[in-house]
This record gives sequence, structure tokens and C-alpha cells, in this order.
Amino acid sequence: MTYLIGLEKVRRETTRIERDFNQQDSPFKIEGNLFIQGDVLEKTEIQVGGDLRVSGIIQRAKIETNRHLVVGQGVTDRSEVKVNGSVKSGFIENSVVHSRGDIIIQNSVMRATLHAGRNILLSDGVMIGGSASATEKIVIQKLGSSAGVPTYLSVGIHPKIRIKYGEIQSRIEEIDKELQLLAKNIRFLEETDINDSTSQSYQSYLQLPQIKSKQKKYQRQWLLAKKNLHQLLTLAESRWPDNPHVLVRDTVFEKVQISIGWNQFLTTEILKKVAFKYKNDAVCIVNLA
Repeated sequence: MTYLIGLEKVRRETTRIERDFNQQDSPFKIEGNLFIQGDVLEKTEIQVGGDLRVSGIIQRAKIETNRHLVVGQGVTDRSEVKVNGSVKSGFIENSVVHSRGDIIIQNSVMRATLHAGRNILLSDGVMIGGSASATEKIVIQKLGSSAGVPTYLSVGIHPKIRIKYGEIQSRIEEIDKELQLLAKNIRFLEETDINDSTSQSYQSYLQLPQIKSKQKKYQRQWLLAKKNLHQLLTLAESRWPDNPHVLVRDTVFEKVQISIGWNQFLTTEILKKVAFKYKNDAVCIVNLA
């Protein structure tokens, strides 16, 4: 039998903590469900094999659950959350949340990063700043702010594919810069006068074979990255959902970027009751008023 100090077994599969979860409890790992009747305080780590329910807030904590997460108040202060099921919370602020299912927010999202394998739903809520990426749809009440805080939304492509695409694209850009620099150095050395074997230029010229070898190495990396990028694009196309869209029930402010697939649209004016959909290889606006 396992005894847990300060914890009470409620059911066979559920453990209850009737207080705040603090650093003295961390790190904490459990195979079943966990119910915390309080807050999850800063600098703590929790891994749950089942569902996790928190009645208060999650504050600057690292959370992993194999099923669902329900938070009575909200997630805040640079928390990192990874959930294999869905997430339901009152609010999310300045935190990163990954969910393989849905992310459902009752009130607000402020400068947070959200990734959902299915949908992000803020039907009565507002999102200001940060980014939200869902495979299927995002439904929200208000988007952005009158202050023009940059806010980014994307649908149509699974967040993991979109993240990987960005990583590969950045790597290709890095390799391009290295190849340009190497090509410049090779041209310079090939034009160098090497009659004087004691000169510094001659010593640099001797490094030419090594530089060319490095160039070939980067060229191979570039080709591999391009191949991986093509495979990723093919995967994204094969997993394209039916009718990916962003639906805004009330207001969209300026400086909100909407991406559907790889196509982007930046709002330059206030819009009321609209949906952003994919049509003719572009993002189009549908008036819902």
C-alpha cells in the first residue's frame, strides 16, 4: 500500500489534495486521476496518468496529463501545460498550453500561446495578444484590442505540423546564409595570389579544401531539409480538415493575423460578426451580421 502525506484517497482511481499544491509536493507523478482543491503554486511539476482537476489557479507550473485538464479559475504566470485530452479553464494568461483535443476558455486569453489538435472555443470570451493554433476551428467573442495588440490565429493545419514547418524553414534560412558566406570565401580564395608561400593569404588558401568540404556538407543538409519540408507539406495536405475557419461572434480589432492553411490575412480595420474561411486558395471574410 502506498501512503501519501497530506493526501486522501477518494476513489480507487482518484487522489484528492484538499489544499494548495506547493513546492514541497513537487515533483508529483500519479497514474490515476488527481483532484486539487486549491491552487497549483509556482515552481511545481505535476504528471498525471488520468484526468487532472484544479479548483483554483495554476501559477508558473509545469503540468502534463494523459487525459483531460479542468481548471476552475485559470492558468497564469508562464505555466507550461501539455494535455493528451482536452482543456477547460476560466482564463489563460502568459502561458503555453498544448492540447491534443479541444481548448475551451470561459473568459479570456491574454498573451498566451495555445495549440489544439481539434478546436479552440472562446464563445463568450476575448483573446488579446499571443497566438492560437487549431486544426479545425476557432470560435471567439472578441479578438484583439482597440490598442492594436498583435494577435495571431491559425487553423487548417495541425499545430505540430505548423511548428515543425517553421523550424525547418528557419533551418533552411540559416543554411542559405552559411552557403552564401562559404561561396563568397571560396571565390575570394580562388582569386588569391599564392606566389608567396609565406604570406597570410597563402596560409588561408591552404584551407580551401576544408571550406569546400564544409560547403558540400551544408548543401547536403539543405537538400535534406527541403525534402523534409516537402514531406511535411504533403502530410498537411493529407490531413486537411473539412471547413477550417475562424468565427468571431462580436468584434475583430486591427492588427489581428488570421492564417488558414499557409494563407494569411491581416486586419486593418475593425470588423463585426465575421467568419474567416478558405476559398480559392485565399482567406476570405464572410459577414455574419
